[in-house]
Amino acid sequence: MAVFVIENEYLQATVNENGAELVSLVKKATGENYMGGNDARYWNRVSPVLFPFVGKVNKKAYRYDGTEYTGIPQHGFARDSVFALKEENGDSVRFELTPNELFAGNYPFDFVLEIGYKLKGNVLTVSWNVKNNGDGPMYFSIGAHPAFRCPAPGTADTSMDGYAIDLHNGSDTLVSGTLNADGTLTDEVRTFPMENGRLMLSDEIFARDALVVDSADIKKASLVAPDGSTYLEVEFDTPLLGLWSPAGKHAPFLCIEPWYGRCDREGYTGTLEEREYGNVLEKGAEFEAAYTISVL
Repeated sequence: MAVFVIENEYLQATVNENGAELVSLVKKATGENYMGGNDARYWNRVSPVLFPFVGKVNKKAYRYDGTEYTGIPQHGFARDSVFALKEENGDSVRFELTPNELFAGNYPFDFVLEIGYKLKGNVLTVSWNVKNNGDGPMYFSIGAHPAFRCPAPGTADTSMDGYAIDLHNGSDTLVSGTLNADGTLTDEVRTFPMENGRLMLSDEIFARDALVVDSADIKKASLVAPDGSTYLEVEFDTPLLGLWSPAGKHAPFLCIEPWYGRCDREGYTGTLEEREYGNVLEKGAEFEAAYTISVL
């Protein structure tokens, strides 16, 4: 698959046409890559785009307009689709996806999904644009799943112990939903202690899969090293945030995931229109959103 490189005086980013996936983000002054993943020991992805579903639909099936659609993979089809290059400049690149064989028979909507990457200074902006080209309303979710190095690149650290994620909300607790073995949301709620909005990281936090967090009061997440220095920030404006590192694998990365949508609740049997946190576009309408990654 073709890859595309964009850069400026501070950063160099590489994006794969497969999934329009960001696969590296290098600080040019040090040559260090701040993205994690892409390692069969832990996870073979780096930053997949989640569309038209975030997480799993219950029993891999959903119902719409009197039809049941089955065999729906976790996080949808976009991450395994080849995107077309729409625009390329020295510091930016943009890709486009329209319905293909992966969507055929599984997603009855006519859409255009555009994913853009643009560098400015020490910041990478990732933008999403969804267009409904169909004759009726379109239902979808979209989200990000970027893996960031933790411990920090260029350090001798071998564990995320001592590292923290600062959610900048001043809270003393973080409340998370809990996923079951099938990847759907249970009624169990877990609460983790924080100190002034900072959650201390450890492998144990992710022993039961991802944290699923209401992010109404969270607009920025920063990775903080044991010495108190912040080395990476992600800013977003989404209703939900996922935090994940592979359970039991001692993986050297943390995924910070802004989501417009999430998995089904355990046992969900409702329709696509009734899914919690789903998004709807009327005929001819567009959805636009973005998040940023800052390398400090």
